[in-house]
Amino acid sequence: MATGLGASVCVWQRDPGNDGDLDLRFSRKLNSNAAWSPVAFLNTNAASDVGSDRHPRIATDGAGTWVAVWQSSENLDNTVVNDEDILFARSTDDGVTWSAPALLNSTGTTDGTAADTAPVIAVDPTSGAWVVVWITNNSLGGAIGDDTDLFWSRSTNGGAVWSAFAWSRSTNGGAVWSAFAIVNADALTDHNGTESNDQSPDLAVDASGQFVVTWQRGNSPHTESDIRSARLDHPGFLWTSSILVNTNGATDTGADFQPCIAVDTRGRWVVAWNSLDSLGGTTGSDMDILWCRFQSPISTNPGTVMCVGFQKNGVPRCPCGNEAQVGSSTGCINSTGFGASCVLSGIASISQTPPNALGAGMPPNSSALYFQGTGVVNFGEGAAFGDGLRCATGSVVRLATVTNSGVGASGVAVPTAGLAAGNVRAYQIWYRNAANFCTSSTFNLSSAFMATWLP
Repeated sequence: MATGLGASVCVWQRDPGNDGDLDLRFSRKLNSNAAWSPVAFLNTNAASDVGSDRHPRIATDGAGTWVAVWQSSENLDNTVVNDEDILFARSTDDGVTWSAPALLNSTGTTDGTAADTAPVIAVDPTSGAWVVVWITNNSLGGAIGDDTDLFWSRSTNGGAVWSAFAWSRSTNGGAVWSAFAIVNADALTDHNGTESNDQSPDLAVDASGQFVVTWQRGNSPHTESDIRSARLDHPGFLWTSSILVNTNGATDTGADFQPCIAVDTRGRWVVAWNSLDSLGGTTGSDMDILWCRFQSPISTNPGTVMCVGFQKNGVPRCPCGNEAQVGSSTGCINSTGFGASCVLSGIASISQTPPNALGAGMPPNSSALYFQGTGVVNFGEGAAFGDGLRCATGSVVRLATVTNSGVGASGVAVPTAGLAAGNVRAYQIWYRNAANFCTSSTFNLSSAFMATWLP
């Protein structure tokens, strides 16, 4: 099920009817109405198709376009080989009507008995990029082994056309993969039996257009399996090398499998999964739910904003109840009646002109210390300090002390000395607020931002 601006749509598979195959049903309701529409077929060829349709997933751009993807053994009037492939259908009227099923994985006409299964889909409404990831045992003629790997495809026109799958191999023993091919970058070398199977993917995208896929590697629960993830940055065409999500993966003894991933509007990611690991004997030998969280800091204006000064879940966070407006990007309120912000002016890139850190919302003509840290406090939630919350920590560098303008704003260039591509840094402003306000302290802090430096 997914929810757009105007409607919610739920899609599911139903056991075989008179025709003996599985088909997809859907129902829709307006977000302002509690009533669901009568159940209808989503795969519009349901009355005549001969293959089973299963594992549906659905996404919307929030502007009326919806795309559903699923695995199917349908041959689409003998145009597709009788194996499992990935089909899709679109709706451009907010889920009311759907296009006829069509083939998404372009290998479906030539891949013999290779099975493509369990698709997941996500869309970045800002850029218009749609991404689908799925499992395949297609060995590409033996090039990537007979284990399962993750393929992917992209659409930039609302799911109407999906990128073609293609790959090439160099003549000197190396391998070059096209943009629209493999998610797990080690597919050429990872096939060492069932322990290398990549399966159970889940996919999400954040507000900056970063897609993150997480999956299990191994043949859980019969062998020890772990959770991995990779990232695709917009408008990139290659996934990063995969990393362990369960960071104890090199030493644990229990299987970790079936991950789910989600992200909030501030770039904070959470992955949860099933596990048979006892965490060193602390959780027993039964199955439990484990989780972890991480951040993937963006490198463009305004950066990944954190240390905001408003209540969360009804719990005050600022030192003396000086909470900012919920949903704002500022720190705790100062004597002006507003909170201060710190944002990035451009792109955090080593090779380009250094961006500025820009501050606003501070008392007029006050002094402001801009500083940089290698880490963040409390996963970006911060800790009380003076009249505000401090986020930037670790190895701290003072960038500059400046005097704010008559409207409480200032800015400093962010130096690149000592930085390398891939470094993550947090930035914040510690400013003077001497008015009789809040605590006995005479200072406050802005919100903070975090960025990953690009080459």
